[in-house]
Formats: sequence, C-alpha cells, structure tokens
Amino acid sequence: MSHPTNDSVAPELFAAVFQSLDIPIVVVDYATRRVVAVNQAFTNESGYTAEQLIGRETRELSLFPSEAARDQLYAKLAEQKQLTTTVVRQAPDGNVAELTLCLSLAEVGGRRYMVIYTKFMNTLLDETHQVEQRLRDVLAVVPGVIYQYRYDAAGKGRFTYLSNKTEALWGITAKDIVMHEGCFWEHVPYEHRREARDSFAAAAANRSPWEWKFPLRHVRTGEEHWFYCIAFPKMLPDGGTLWTGFVSDITQLHRLQEAQQAAQTLLQEERLQKNKLESLGTLAGGIAHDVNNLLAVLTGNLGLIKRDTSLGEESQRRLESIERATERAKLLAKQLLTFAKGGDPVLENVSPEVFVVEPMQCILEGRGVDVTFHLATPLWRVRADVGQLSQVFQNLATNAADAMPEGGQVRVHLQNRTLAGQDVPGLAAGDYVHISVTDTGSGIAPEHLSRVFDPYFTTKAEGYGLGLAIVYSVISKHGGHISVTSTLGVGTRFDIYLPARKTMEVTLESAALTGDEADRIANRRLLVMDDDELVREMLGTALETFGYSVVACRAGEEAIERYQAALATGCPFLGVILDLHINRGMGGRETLERLRQLDPQVTAIVCSGYHDDSIMANYRAYGFAAKLPKPFDIDALGAILSRLFPDSPKP
Repeated sequence: MSHPTNDSVAPELFAAVFQSLDIPIVVVDYATRRVVAVNQAFTNESGYTAEQLIGRETRELSLFPSEAARDQLYAKLAEQKQLTTTVVRQAPDGNVAELTLCLSLAEVGGRRYMVIYTKFMNTLLDETHQVEQRLRDVLAVVPGVIYQYRYDAAGKGRFTYLSNKTEALWGITAKDIVMHEGCFWEHVPYEHRREARDSFAAAAANRSPWEWKFPLRHVRTGEEHWFYCIAFPKMLPDGGTLWTGFVSDITQLHRLQEAQQAAQTLLQEERLQKNKLESLGTLAGGIAHDVNNLLAVLTGNLGLIKRDTSLGEESQRRLESIERATERAKLLAKQLLTFAKGGDPVLENVSPEVFVVEPMQCILEGRGVDVTFHLATPLWRVRADVGQLSQVFQNLATNAADAMPEGGQVRVHLQNRTLAGQDVPGLAAGDYVHISVTDTGSGIAPEHLSRVFDPYFTTKAEGYGLGLAIVYSVISKHGGHISVTSTLGVGTRFDIYLPARKTMEVTLESAALTGDEADRIANRRLLVMDDDELVREMLGTALETFGYSVVACRAGEEAIERYQAALATGCPFLGVILDLHINRGMGGRETLERLRQLDPQVTAIVCSGYHDDSIMANYRAYGFAAKLPKPFDIDALGAILSRLFPDSPKP
C-alpha cells in the first residue's frame, strides 16, 4: 500500500488545517510587508476580521519607535530564520498593548513569507481569552486613562499598555503617545512637567506610589481640564520596574476647591477688614471725644472774642476764617463719632424701602441725577436700625452723585433672595433682602477698588474718606454683606444683603380675654407688653401691688388685638406700657402708632434698656406720655402712675 506524498496533498487540506489550529497565526509577504493570510484563532484574539487584516501593511498593526527599528527586525529574521520578539500593537478599540511574537521565515515558489505565531501578552493580565475579554469590557467603561509603563534596569522606559480614553480626555490617540511621548508632554505647562519629573524621581527612589495633579488643554477643543494621576510600582525580576497607573479628570473638583479657597480668602479678608474697622472705630471715638472737648473751648472763646467791639476788620476776618475751620473740624468730629458708633444698632422690623427710597431720592434728585427704584412685591421685612441704614444709603447716593457731576442714572433694585451656603462668601444660608445700587458714573480704578471701604481712603479733592467705611461698618453690624464692582467709564455697582424675615412670627397666647380677666373688668386695667417673661412677671406684680389689674403679652401684634378686644367689650385699658424693642415681633413705636389709630387718646409709657435711644430721649414727639428706663425702681414707676392716672388707685 502506498502513501501519498506532500505533492499530492490538496491545498484545501492545508487551508482547513491552517484555519482549525487554535494557535493564532498570520502570514506576511516578506517583500511587500503586507498580510496575505490569517487564521480564525488570530482574528478571535486580535479583534480584527480577516477582511480588515488581509492586504494591510504591518506598520498599521504593530507600533515601532521608528522605521529603522522595523527594518532591523526584518533583517534579523532573514539572517536567523527564526526569532522571538516583543512589539506593541493597537487593537481595533484603540487600546495599545504589548505582545510577544514568534517569527519564522518560509520560502514558497521563490517568494519569502514571514509566519507569525503569536500569543497575546497583555501585561495587565496574561490569562485566558475569556478573562481578557471581561477585562476589556470593564476597562471600556472606566472614565479615565489606564496605563502601564515599564522601565528597564538601565532606566529606559516605554508604554506596555495604554487605554484608548486618551483621545476623549486629551484629544491625542494612544497610538500617537506610544509612538512619540512628546506629543503629550508638550501640552502640559512647563512648571507641571518639572513637578512631575521631581515628584516621580522621589517616588521611584522610595518605590512608593506616585501622585500628580496637572492641567492640560484639549488638543482639539482648547479647553483646559485638570487631571489626577496615581501610579503604583512593581519590581521585575530583570531589575526593571513596571508602573501601573490611572489618570482621571478632576476638573469639577478642582474648580470647586478653587472656589472654596477663594471664598475662604475673601472671608478672611472680611474678618481682617472688620477687625481693622472696629479697632479704628474705638480709636476714632476717643479722638472725636477729645477733639469735641477742645472744640468746645475753642468755639466758646471765639464767641467771646467776637463780642469785643474794639476788634478791627482784619481781626474780624481772621476770626471768621478760624470759625470756618472750626466748623469743618466739628463736621469731621461728627463723622468720626458716627463711624465709631456704628456699633450695636437698635433694631426694629421694617420694610427696606423705608431707609432706601426716600434718603436716596432726596439726595439724587437734588443733584440732577435720574433715579429709578424696582421693588419686589411683597418685599420681605428686615431687622434694621432705620437711622443707621438711612445714613448708609445717603452715603451711597452721595458717592453716585459725585461720580456723575453732569448728571446720570442710578438704578436701585430691592429683591427677596434665599441663599445657599456658598452663594455669597461670608453669609450663612438663609433669607435676605438683596439691594443693588448701580450708577453710570466714572467708575473706580482697579487699583483703588480693594480700598474703597478703608477709613480715610478717598480719591476726592474734598472729604475725609469715612463715608464708605461707615457704610461697611453699619452693614456688618446688621449681619449683612456689601460688595462693590466697577468699570472705569461705565459705572459702579454696590450689592448689599440684609437678613430678612419672610413672615412675621407672632406669638399669641390668646387674642380674647380669659375668664379671669373678665372678672377683673370692674377694676381699671393696664396692658403690659414685653418680650422678656421675667420683666412681664415683675411688672405685673408691681402693678398689682399698686392696685391695678394687668394683662400681659409679649409683642405688638398681640397687644393690638388685646387692646381692640377690650374696646369692643366697652372696657378699655387705662393705659399701656410698651417695651420699645421686641425680638421677633412688633416693637413699641409701631405698636403705639397702630393703637393711636384705634384710640387717639391712648396713654402709653415707653420702656427700654436703650437709654440713649432717640425715642427715649424724645418720647413725647413719638406720642408717649412717659418713659420708664430699665432698670427702674418701684418708686419711680409709682410716681409715673400717679402723674398719669391721678384718679386710679394710689400706690
């Protein structure tokens, strides 16, 4: 029996065997360096189809540092006929990985062919194809660049793996980076390249993880992004080091950190400004007090000298000149005192338009400036010292008018704003009334903008530089915030935030008279309003000792309802004692105004611990019949009652 020779074997048999082998094989024409055949195992492993491979040059499938390196490989194969080498290949998905190739040179029909037996050696994982595919699926959804970089014992480095996310994050393909690393580094700012070099050298020396943050402008879009890189070293048996790393986009986190840092810096500057103003305020108050004492002596003696009829005209003119200088000194002393006393405001619940509209309108319209006001409806109320804040907006109006000597426009907006924690640096989250004042004046130079709130800083030919320092101090004492922006030749804008209350928090124990109170209607009664429970109890006890019946409440809203209910029953109160300043409620001044609408003859006593308050000093002008400063003694209270209610029970 004879056996067939190789010459008699059908080519179809060789083709079937070639395709059935589970070893990935590719055949390349040595002369043209183009793929002429691949088997099914190769297409399964590589991810390419046979149609994508056949006819392509090897340079399109494997990555060499240069054409010279590729030529050296072909020459070496021609000499040795067989060899094993390591190359870097690019997969269809763009990932770049290192492979080990077994090459053989075969000659058929006078032509030479390179037969490549390959097992893919992805250095991330040298496992089965199934595990490798699972790994590829995981890496495909990782939102960052994964890489491996190998340094040999001589310190020469190269990428052994680089994922395809480089193109999305940086606009550079993984293939381009592997072929020429400089195309990545040229887009990193020099100072960050230097930082990478120094920090990596330290990590490599200690064999510790390497961390690096850097900015890079996307090659195609030009948009700057920030990235965080971390890599871990692994020592190799040949003395080299393999670094496995991950690079992620941290642009949003970086911007948030920058914003937080800016807010912290601004907050620190605000604190320093506040401390500086408080220290200067104390100093200014002391100086103003001493100056006023000296001025009192000076002006008094000037007045006496002017009465001397023997003085000549020249002496009279000199005295008048001294008197004018003295008046300017008195004005400066007054401003110093205003700045120094920008301390604890006397607060009441008011609508902001009270201290904004009229004070600004009077000044601006008198200076030929067109002013418009835009108010939210309804506008939240604020706890404010009307006198102090009126001065604030008078100062802002004066500054705006000074910046527009030929006239111009001022726009004032009052809006309700609910702020989150970081909306305005230095302000807690909550409800605020936002007041913006914008003029079309000459603007403030950038080099002056950071100093406009400093005491004694001014660019005007006249003035002492205290106006905006007072504004800043008063707004701060109200728990608010003020900032300024300006453009030369365009105008200036001030933004003020004041804590607001959406609703009036009213505590009503009962608007109607109780049964016990009805039993005491036969007696003449007094209505006591105070937000301090201990004060209410003490006043009630004292008044009952004097023979009065007492109805007590904590705020103006309740006092009005009590008073109105008493009028309706035909048993009105003999009088009322009203605390001037109420926390979380209507104070004595506004309450009396409302009571006078119900009963123009109401007899009211104002009670307050603010002895120097203007209402306490001029209580009759506000409709009160008497004042009762806290703390007070019982005899003083009795004397007031005897004077106001001579027909009532005697103390």
